Amino acid sequence: MKMHILKQTAAEYELLPRVVRAGRETEFTLRGLGIERAFSPGEAFTVRVIPQEQIATARTLKIGDEGCYGEVKVAAGADRRVRFRLTLPREQIYTLRLLDAEGERLGDLKVFAAL
Repeated sequence: MKMHILKQTAAEYELLPRVVRAGRETEFTLRGLGIERAFSPGEAFTVRVIPQEQIATARTLKIGDEGCYGEVKVAAGADRRVRFRLTLPREQIYTLRLLDAEGERLGDLKVFAAL
C-alpha cells in the first residue's frame, strides 16, 4: 500500500483582508485554523511577499524565492494572531508565503491589490 504525504494548504490559515487597495498601507491579521495550526503567543514567523508577475518568471527560470522578495518578521500575539502591515504597490495578485522560524514553508496565501 502506497503512503500519501498530504501537502499543507491555505485552508489551514485565515488571512484578512484578502482584497486591499494598491499603494496603501494595510494591516493584515493571520491566524491558524484548528488546534494543530493555532499559533503560540510569541511564536516567530516570516511573511515573504511574492508578486504574481514574478512567480511566473521564477518558474520559467527555475529559481527559488529565497532572497528575491521582501519579507516581514512577525510574531503571534497573546490572542494567537499575527498582525502586520504591508503596502502592496501595484494592482495584481500577491502570494504571502508564511515561513516558520527555521524558514520552512507553512503555507501560501493569496491577496489581491486593486486600484
